Amino acid sequence: MEGHVSTSVTHLGNISYRVGNRATAAEIRRAIGGVAPLDRLLEHLAAHEIDVDKPTVTLGQWLAIDADRERVLDHEKANQLVKGTYREPYVVPEIS
Repeated sequence: MEGHVSTSVTHLGNISYRVGNRATAAEIRRAIGGVAPLDRLLEHLAAHEIDVDKPTVTLGQWLAIDADRERVLDHEKANQLVKGTYREPYVVPEIS
């Protein structure tokens, strides 16, 4: 169970990123507040000549989770990513 929960957090972070939008450093700062890792990230990007004042960084979208059903609330695109896509014969059956 612990492995499932810990990997779910990682997968949800990836899904948040994938359904997120490009944002400027100022927009990201407004969305997540003064977080020390954000400052280090922005310094790193600037050191590599990435203009953080342009919308070049993806700000992941906040996702509300129904943990019991393992679904994202009110976000169909995110739920499609939760489920994943499969090809025959490696299809996971639907369970009601």
